[in-house]
Amino acid sequence: MPPIPKIFRFADKKSLPRLHLYGALPDRSLVPFDFTQALENLCQDIAERCPELAHIDTKKILFTLTRARVRTKHGLQAKVIPLRFENGQLRGKLRGRWYYPQRYIVGGQEIFYHVSFCVPRFIDSSFEQKLITVIHELYHISPEMNGDIRRLSEHGRYAIHSKSQKAFDAKMAEFAVQYLRTRPDPSILKFLYHSWRDFELQYGGIIGNLLAVPKLIPAKLMEENPKKRS
Repeated sequence: MPPIPKIFRFADKKSLPRLHLYGALPDRSLVPFDFTQALENLCQDIAERCPELAHIDTKKILFTLTRARVRTKHGLQAKVIPLRFENGQLRGKLRGRWYYPQRYIVGGQEIFYHVSFCVPRFIDSSFEQKLITVIHELYHISPEMNGDIRRLSEHGRYAIHSKSQKAFDAKMAEFAVQYLRTRPDPSILKFLYHSWRDFELQYGGIIGNLLAVPKLIPAKLMEENPKKRS
C-alpha cells in the first residue's frame, strides 16, 4: 500500500514546482513569461472590480498550468478543483465511502482551491474567450470561499452550471463586459492578447506553477494513521 499523502507545505510560491514551456526554437537569453502570476494578478483585479466576485481571495487559490496533450483549440481550457467538500467540510462522502482531500499550505496560507489552465490551448483562444474562461472558473468558487464550489441548485446534474448552459455562458460573457467597462489597467490584461507565437518571440515561452491534481484520501486510512495526517 502506498504511503498516505501528507499535507504538502511550501515555504512560498517560489518553492512550488514549475512548468517551463518553451517555443519550437527557444532563445534561452529571454526570460520566460510567468503565466500563473499574471493570472493571479488578473483574478485579484477582477475580484476588486466585480461585485459578483468580490468574495474571491487569491491568497487561498493556487493557480497552475497543465500541458495539453494534443495541440487543438477544442477541449478543456481550465478547471477549478475545490479542496473541501460540501459546505467546506474537510471530510466528505463519495459513492458510499468517506474521504479527506489532499491539502496544501503555501507560505503559511492553506490553499482552498486549485485552478489549472490548459496550455497552450488556453493561450490559443481569443482575448474575449480567455477573459470569459477566467471569470467562468472564478464564478465556480463558493461565495463563502470555504473550499466548496458554488452550488446553483440543491443537487443533481445542474448544481454547477444550472439547467441552461447557454444562459450560464451568456451570464459569464456579461460579467466580462462589466469588468471591461471599469477600465482595468491595460498592463493587467495585456497577456490575454498574446498568442502562443507572441510568447515564443517575446519571452521564449512561459513558466508557471505545476502541481498534480490533488487526490482524495480514504478516511479509513487517515483515521487509522492519525500521526500521518501532516
